[in-house]
Amino acid sequence: MIDNSSEKIYKGSLAKKFTVIFSVFILLFLVFSAAMLYILQSEIYEYVIDFQKYKVTEEAERINDFTKDIIIDLKSFYVLKEDVLNNDFSLTTTHIYQLFLVNKSIDAVKIISPAGDELLAVSRVGITPKKQLGSVKDAQYFQQAKNDIIFYGEPRLEGKNVYADIAVPYFENFNLTAVVWARINFSPFFSELTSEITFNEGHLHILDKNGIVLSALDINLIGFDSSKMVLFEELKNKKEVFGIECRPCVEEHEFDIIASAKRVDAEQEFILALESDEKKVFELYYQFRNIAIMGFVVFIVFSGIFIFIIRLRTQKYLKILVEGVRKIHEGKYGEKIVLETGDELEYFAEHLNHFSSDLEQKIGKLREVDIIKYNFIKAVSHQLRTPISSMMWLTEALMGQMAGKFTSEQNDIFRDIYKANKNISQIINDMILMADVDDDKIVLEKSTANCDDIIGSVMFEVQEQSRQKNISINYKKPENPLPLCEGDVKKIKFILYRLLDNAVKYSEEGKDIAITVKVSNEGITFIIQDFGIGIPKDEQPRIFIKFYRATSAYKMVQDASGLSLYICKYFAELHGGKIWFESKEGEGSTFYFFLPALSTNKISKTD
Repeated sequence: MIDNSSEKIYKGSLAKKFTVIFSVFILLFLVFSAAMLYILQSEIYEYVIDFQKYKVTEEAERINDFTKDIIIDLKSFYVLKEDVLNNDFSLTTTHIYQLFLVNKSIDAVKIISPAGDELLAVSRVGITPKKQLGSVKDAQYFQQAKNDIIFYGEPRLEGKNVYADIAVPYFENFNLTAVVWARINFSPFFSELTSEITFNEGHLHILDKNGIVLSALDINLIGFDSSKMVLFEELKNKKEVFGIECRPCVEEHEFDIIASAKRVDAEQEFILALESDEKKVFELYYQFRNIAIMGFVVFIVFSGIFIFIIRLRTQKYLKILVEGVRKIHEGKYGEKIVLETGDELEYFAEHLNHFSSDLEQKIGKLREVDIIKYNFIKAVSHQLRTPISSMMWLTEALMGQMAGKFTSEQNDIFRDIYKANKNISQIINDMILMADVDDDKIVLEKSTANCDDIIGSVMFEVQEQSRQKNISINYKKPENPLPLCEGDVKKIKFILYRLLDNAVKYSEEGKDIAITVKVSNEGITFIIQDFGIGIPKDEQPRIFIKFYRATSAYKMVQDASGLSLYICKYFAELHGGKIWFESKEGEGSTFYFFLPALSTNKISKTD
C-alpha cells in the first residue's frame, strides 16, 4: 500500500505545465463560437426563406382574391332580356360607369348578344359608336362563355401595362341573355404589390407562365424574358420553390440572391418571384464574422506558440510515465519508474510504483485462488461423475428389465430418474469444460471433419427428445456433398448438438425445426432455425455470457446450467469461426455457426 505519511511536498506545479488544457477549452470556445456563427447564419437564412414563403403565399392569395372580386363586380349588375331585345342599354351603361368607379382595374366592358353580336362597348374613354360594333361569334372567349364557362384570357403586355380579358355569361330562366366581356388592367394592382416590399426585404417580380416579367419595381425590367434563368428552371413542373441560391431571375448581375417563387392559382397562371440580395441580408453578419475571424487567428497563433513551449517541457516526462504504464500492462510489475521533476509528475510516478507493487501481490493471490478453484471444480466434478454414471447405468438396467419386469408406472419413474441423471451429468461435464475454458486448457484435436456425418449423428442423438415433443427436424441437404473442413470433430459435434438440443428443448410440441447449410469459398455456415419461445430483445446481448439464461428459457426449463452457449462460442472461435443468432420473442430463433474451410482447399460455392 502507499504510505501517505512519507509523501513529499513538491515545489513545482503541474498546473503550469498543463496550461495547454486551458488553451484546449479556449479552442473549444472558439469552435463553439464558430458553430454559433454558423447557426446564426442558418437562422438568418431560414428567416429569409420563411419570410419569402409567407410573402409570396400572401401575395398569391391577394391576386386570387383580386380576380374573384372582378368576377363578383361583373356579375353585380344584370343584363335583362328585354334590354337586349329592345336594344336599350341606358340603364346598363349607367351600371358600367358605376362599375368603373368601384373597380379601377376594369378598363372596358362589352355586352354581346347570344348570337355573338356586339350590342354595347363602353371604355373609360367613352362609348363606342354602334357602327363600329361587329360580330365576335367566332371568338374563343364568346364560344367558351356561351357554354356557361367563365373565360380567363392570358395576360399580355401593351407597353408597360398588363391586360387580360374576362368573359362572363348571363342567364335568365336558364337561357343565355348576354355575354359580358371586360378588359382588366392588372398594372395598378401589380404595382401596389411590388412597391409594398421594401428594398431590404427584396424585390417582388410578377411573371407570366412563360417567364416574361409583367410587373417589377423597376419598370425597365418589364418585358424581360427570364425563362432561361435558374429560378424559372427550378420552377418547371413544380408549384412552388423556396430558398434557391442563384442569380437574379430578371437580369444577370454579379451578386447572388436567395429566391422563392410560387405559381398563383388564378386562371391567368401568374408566377410570383421574390428575390433577396444575399449581401444585403447578411451584411451585418459578414462584418461581425470578419472581426471574429481576425480575433480567432491572432488568438490561435499565440496559443499555438504557448502550447508548443509547454509541450516540449512535458513530452519527455510523459513518455517516461507512458513507458512505465506499458510495462505494468505487460506484467512487468517489478520495474520502477524513475522520474525527478519536483512536481506532481514525480508524485504520480511514486504512487504508480506503489500501485505496481500492490498489483503484483494481488495478481499472485488471484492466480493461487484460480488454481484452487480450478482444482476444486475438477475434483468435485470427477467425484460426482462416477456415482452419476453408476446411477445412469443402474437405471438403464432397470429399464431393460434386467432385474425383472416392472409396471408401466415404475418404468416411467425409471425414465424420469434416468433423464434427471443425464441432465446432472451434462451439467457436471459443462462445469469441467467451463473450468478448462477459463484456464485456457482446451486443445483442439484437429482432423478432417465430415460435416454430413456430423449432422446425421447430431440429429440421431436428439431424435428421442424431438419424438417425445412431436417435433420434426427437417434437414435440406445441398445438391453437392458438403466439403471437408479441418477441425476438432468432437467440438464441432458438441456445438451442433447443443444448438439443436436447445432448439428442441425450447420449442413447444409440434413445432418443427429446420437445418440448412450454406457453403462459400470462406467456409460452411450451419443454420438451425426453430419456431419456439424466442429470446427477449433486451436480453439478447447477454445470451453468450457464462451462466446467463433468458427469462423465457428459465420459465420453460429450470434444470439447465446456462453454460452451453458460452462453451459453444469459445469452441467456434477456437476454430477461427463464429456463432451468432437472430431471434424474436414468441416467434423463434435462428442460430448460425460458421466453420472456416480448409486453408489448403478452397471450396466451390453451392446453394
